[in-house]
Amino acid sequence: MKKSGLKQADFAKKIGKSQAQISKYISGYSKPTTKIYIHCMNIIRSCEQGDGSLLDLMNEVSGLDGEKHEHMRHALIETIKAYKLKF
Repeated sequence: MKKSGLKQADFAKKIGKSQAQISKYISGYSKPTTKIYIHCMNIIRSCEQGDGSLLDLMNEVSGLDGEKHEHMRHALIETIKAYKLKF
């Protein structure tokens, strides 16, 4: 939410949740689903310009869903593994 520059209420509207639910996510009282995580990443991606980092790659690929893009998600996982080994 901070990376997007949005306030809780505005961020909540973008992901289709209440401000109270966002507060629960932030406090750790409730855990977002994978779908909500991906939605949040897409919001962040649309709010900031990338710098070509691994995070940018992750954000880009996270927006690809379905069987059609399975190979892209697999490639991302392999990239992350290789990155972890390098550093």
